[in-house]
Amino acid sequence: MVLLAKIIQKKEFFYTKFYVSLALTIFLNVNVSQAQKPNVQFLSLSLEQGLSQASVVCIAQDQQGFMWFGTQDGLNRYDGYDFIVHRHDSHNPNSIAKNYIQTLLVDRTGQLWIGTHGGGLSLYHAKTETFIAFKNNPHDPSSLSSNIVRSIYEDRSGRLWVGTEDGGLNLFDPNKKTFSVFKHNPEDSSSLSNNEVLSIVEGHNGQLWVGTSGGGLNLLDTKTKKFKHYKNDPAVSSSLSNNFVLSLYKDRYGHLWVGTEGGLNLLDPKKNTFRRFKNSALDPFSLSNDRVRTIFEDKSGRLWIGTGGGGLNLFDTKTEKFETYKNDPKNSSSLSGDYVYSIYEDHSGSLWVGINGGGVCIFDTKAKKFTSYKNIPHNPLSLPTNSVFSIYKDRSDQLWLGTWGEGLILFDRDKQIARVYKHDPHNPFSLSNNVVFSICEDRSGSLWIGTYGGGLNMLDRKTNAFKPLKHDPRDASSLSNDNIFSIFEDRHDRLWVGTEDGLNLYDPEIQSFKVFKNNPNDSSSLSHNNVYDIYEDRSGNLWIGTDNGVHIIRHDSIIATFGKAQGMNNTKIRAFLEDSSGGMW
Repeated sequence: MVLLAKIIQKKEFFYTKFYVSLALTIFLNVNVSQAQKPNVQFLSLSLEQGLSQASVVCIAQDQQGFMWFGTQDGLNRYDGYDFIVHRHDSHNPNSIAKNYIQTLLVDRTGQLWIGTHGGGLSLYHAKTETFIAFKNNPHDPSSLSSNIVRSIYEDRSGRLWVGTEDGGLNLFDPNKKTFSVFKHNPEDSSSLSNNEVLSIVEGHNGQLWVGTSGGGLNLLDTKTKKFKHYKNDPAVSSSLSNNFVLSLYKDRYGHLWVGTEGGLNLLDPKKNTFRRFKNSALDPFSLSNDRVRTIFEDKSGRLWIGTGGGGLNLFDTKTEKFETYKNDPKNSSSLSGDYVYSIYEDHSGSLWVGINGGGVCIFDTKAKKFTSYKNIPHNPLSLPTNSVFSIYKDRSDQLWLGTWGEGLILFDRDKQIARVYKHDPHNPFSLSNNVVFSICEDRSGSLWIGTYGGGLNMLDRKTNAFKPLKHDPRDASSLSNDNIFSIFEDRHDRLWVGTEDGLNLYDPEIQSFKVFKNNPNDSSSLSHNNVYDIYEDRSGNLWIGTDNGVHIIRHDSIIATFGKAQGMNNTKIRAFLEDSSGGMW
């Protein structure tokens, strides 16, 4: 079940707030490596779409493809279209035990386990849509040790481990439906260091890592049933950074990552020491917040860190830099909140992020993505404006941008640096006008720039000097108009210029223009003087798009005209494209 496709198909749901901006946006088919920051745009699900409560504490996907969200008020099942909410019903013993869901796990047999706050552990039966509850019984030492379940983990042997808030660690026996309990014993230094178990992950040789609240990190030898403790030592910088271990994750290389209230830690198993990664106000690429709520490695090997207040971090293990994704109130596709509870990757590779008060955010890691280059205030090397009207890639693979009011830009995509060419009234060799509608490179390598109000400019690439060619009402062979919409060089190296007052063919030898204009008394003339686009087909014919239809020019003469009389439903033509079969669009 491809949930994201269903989400996108849903009528009003998403994309209603995606507006077309005039910022420069380049469409890339990105296969993002760990060293690259993906351009993450999130789709959000919350109360408006049917989620029972806006704080998504935990996420899972079952074998049927349904997404499950544990919130502070109900368990939600999502099929890509609608939510089904499961809440506790005091009159129904087969309902979920409590509404506050703290952890979810789909085991290897496909069963969904739910850890609740106050209702113990629940097991969901999909066929009957009922729940079996496992709760603490003070009179039964083999029952669950506490009804506040904080973590659930299935080891490689299929054993289920349950961490509780005040009852330690539990090992579930599915045959007997009983629990073996590991608790803190102040008189036993090899016992669990703290009874609040927040996170669990399997280590080597059947050992189990257990993160506690205030008691640091524990390593359980499941054969001897003894715990080894790793705690913070203020005098040792290579010790665990904090004793409140909120999250644990073992990556594909077997590295153990430890998320605490005091930063992210990486265990060195040979030395039994930790490398610390913490927030630094002086380093924008440091961890954004030291409260590491969740850690997740996606199928591409990228490490995502969810923080309690600093948003979502993507950690590059090669450069050891963190890229941060946070909520931007002005951007509806940003993360919906900065307190991240949970991260989960579904079967199709989409990343789901549970937010405190912000519902769940979805990032399609496999989708084609747009990378946006925008003006950054106080950064003189960024784009000077977001109003980009023309884009041209020259034969050297350099990107030239024409803007509204900020002139011509040579943009370095690798360094993300913009070099700006603007009109200078004191420099006759500067750009003639700062509104640039069209750009074209000729066979000799000269760059031609069409401005709105300043005529045509030729840029000498060696001297960076502009030569303007403008309309002169006293000279019939001058450019017909200074408002340039389009520039095109044909296969015979001739330069054509479309303006607000006719089509121009430039003769570089005598530096004059042959002008094609509308003549009311000549049906073979241009039907309108606004010329917006010029296109050459594979036969060498020029197609001219105007405000009143299309003209075909061959050998400098108009040979055909198409308009409403020929069946066009709209005659304001802005662009052409010839397809592989020779059809013209």
